Amino acid sequence: MLDLWNAAPDRQRWQRILDRAVADDDDATAEVARGALAEVDASALDSLPANARIVRLLTGWRWFVMQQAREEGASWAQIGDALGMSRQSAWEWYKRQIEVQEQHVADLHDADPSRRPVMRPVARAGPSVDGGLRGR
Repeated sequence: MLDLWNAAPDRQRWQRILDRAVADDDDATAEVARGALAEVDASALDSLPANARIVRLLTGWRWFVMQQAREEGASWAQIGDALGMSRQSAWEWYKRQIEVQEQHVADLHDADPSRRPVMRPVARAGPSVDGGLRGR
């Protein structure tokens, strides 16, 4: 899958090398570039389904790693920082993924372990207005 995803940029890179070699009358480099282009038989359009699949896989893995991080004691603020988002955004993203799992694979999905990281009580001072995120 990664090979297919990488094929389009490889094709573009070798085409640039070939164009430069031809412009510079560099026959040796042009020959190498032509050989490489002959081996790359995927277009950018051919590569897009591989990209979509990789994104889906990484998104799924993110959800599991977020769950594991919470089970290991990481706060939502730490998880958000690691992902380049706010703790609220991380918490909401994770919660949406649980809902998606329950909607699409309810028979295969055990919601209790998934919800534990979301619902775990958080020690804090004062009333919470952030859905249990304060301090976490």
